[in-house]
This record gives sequence, structure tokens and C-alpha cells, in this order.
Amino acid sequence: YFSVVIAGKIQVKTASSKRVRGYLTPGDWFGNLKRQRAPATLEATEDTLLAVFFLYNENTVLLCDA
Repeated sequence: YFSVVIAGKIQVKTASSKRVRGYLTPGDWFGNLKRQRAPATLEATEDTLLAVFFLYNENTVLLCDA
């Protein structure tokens, strides 16, 4: 999957130690269409809207949810 933050704020923590690494805000993105699981823990700190894309096949990327 590949996600883009449209509105809101997301806290990014390391998956192992849960230490805060930073924040994602509108315009930031995460994912790479190859991994289904992020190597971090993400937690919305306020109402957040994401656009989530996934790879349907080699040539097509679909908007899954927003």
C-alpha cells in the first residue's frame, strides 16, 4: 500500500521500542506499494484523513479509501 496524509497529524513510533520518531502532516506519505506492513507504529493524534492506494497489478494503482 501507499498512503498520503490529506488532513490531520499522525505520530510515528519505532516498531520495536515505541519511541517517537516524528510526525506525518498533510502532504506527507508512507508506504512503497510492496510491503503490506509498515516498519513503524502510526497513531493519529487528531482527526486524520488518508488517501490509501494499493497495487492492483503491475500496471494499475487503485485508490482504496479516503
